[in-house]
Formats: sequence, structure tokens, C-alpha cells
Amino acid sequence: MSDNIVPSEIDPGAVIHPSARVGAGAVIGKRVVIGENTVLGKNCRLLAGAVIGAHCTLGDNVTLHPSVTLYDGAILGNRVVVHARSVIGSDGFGYRFLQGRHVKVPQLGAVVVGDDVVIGPGSTIDRGTFCATTIGEGTVIGMLVQIAHNCQIGKRNILGAQVGIAGSTTTGDDVTMKIQSGIIDHIVIGDGAVIDAQTGIFSDLAPGARVCGYPAQDELDVEELGTLIAELPWMRIQIQRLLKYREDQRAADAA
Repeated sequence: MSDNIVPSEIDPGAVIHPSARVGAGAVIGKRVVIGENTVLGKNCRLLAGAVIGAHCTLGDNVTLHPSVTLYDGAILGNRVVVHARSVIGSDGFGYRFLQGRHVKVPQLGAVVVGDDVVIGPGSTIDRGTFCATTIGEGTVIGMLVQIAHNCQIGKRNILGAQVGIAGSTTTGDDVTMKIQSGIIDHIVIGDGAVIDAQTGIFSDLAPGARVCGYPAQDELDVEELGTLIAELPWMRIQIQRLLKYREDQRAADAA
């Protein structure tokens, strides 16, 4: 064990590279792995089975729950919480079709997570292709969320369970995406936009937009359409009455 490691609460079964630096007050559980030249701030808690790759940086008071994986080069700010089995920094889904087969495009960027971010269990954040994938401070990410390579997620976003965000998408600050909503690649979402559950986003959204449906439509338009649909049975009855009245009038004229 390196002299740089402060002997706080480190399980003897943890594997810590001699070049790693661990801040004071760390709690490191069973089967935790910390890679080469990784730096941990003060009072970090790494629970059983967490794996941190090489050249990672964790701020103060970071908590990694059981079986979290940080790939090489991941950067986490202060007070970040990552729940069980989430993966940060895995390769982005980048391929090109060449000579009859899919050829992998190297993913050389990193993931940078701001202060006070919470990442739910089973979520994945891919590293960038060349630049970093970033998560703004104060953002809360639910369970089973996928954020693809090169995404730039703003501050204080709320991403509900099973949200999927394709590559190179940018969200502003204070964006809300409710459960199972999805965004295709290279989309820009403005500040304060609200995306309802199971909504599909195929074009940019202006700041403050409120959308729902598949494909996404303005929430007020959908509400108005819903009102019209609800009135269809009554309208059908009225049309039938008008048609009956017209037939009766024709019959009377013919007599």
C-alpha cells in the first residue's frame, strides 16, 4: 500500500494500486479495486465491489455503491452519489460500416460529472469520442438511464427512469425528462424544457417548451386534441340527427 494512502477504513481485501492517492477519511469496502494514478478526495465511500480504473479523479465526499464501475479517466466532482451497478465511462456506441462489416470508431474522450450529481442504479454514461461527455452540477439521474457519447447535460436536470439520450445531444439547465422518454442524436434541448413520459424527441426544443407524445407535440396542442377527441361521440350523434332530419325533409318534399 502506498504511503499516500491514509489508513482510514480500508478492507484488507481491497486492491489499490501503489500509485493511487486516497484522501483522509475514506471508507473502502470488500473487493474494491482502485487503478493506477487514480486520486480520491476526502471522505469518499467506496462500497463492496466498486471498480475504479486508472487516471480517475474523485472529489470529496463521493459515494460509490456496490458494483459501480468507473472506466479509465472518469472525473467525478464533490458529493457525487453513484448507485449500484452503474457504469461510467464505457465506450460510446460508435461504428462505421466499412468493407462489409461494422468497424469500431475509437472512443478517446472521458466522462466529467459535476458536483452534487446523483446517478441511479443500473445507469450508463458513455465516454466521448474525442471530447468529454459532461453531466452538469446538481443533475439527478434515475435508474436504468442511458446517456450516450459526447452528450452535454446541463445543470440541475432531472432524468427519470429509463430515459435514453443518443449521442451528441445537448440539454440546457433545469430540463426535466420524465420516465421512458427518448432523444435522438444531435439534438439541442433549451433551458427549462419539460418532456413528458414516453415522449420521442426528433427535433430541437426551445427554452421552456413542454411536450408530450410520439413524436413530440406541444403539450397544449395535445390537450386541445384530447378535448376534441372526447367530443367526437357527441358530434357523431349530432351529425346523425342532422342527416336524419335532412332525409325526413326530402321525404316530405317528395310527398
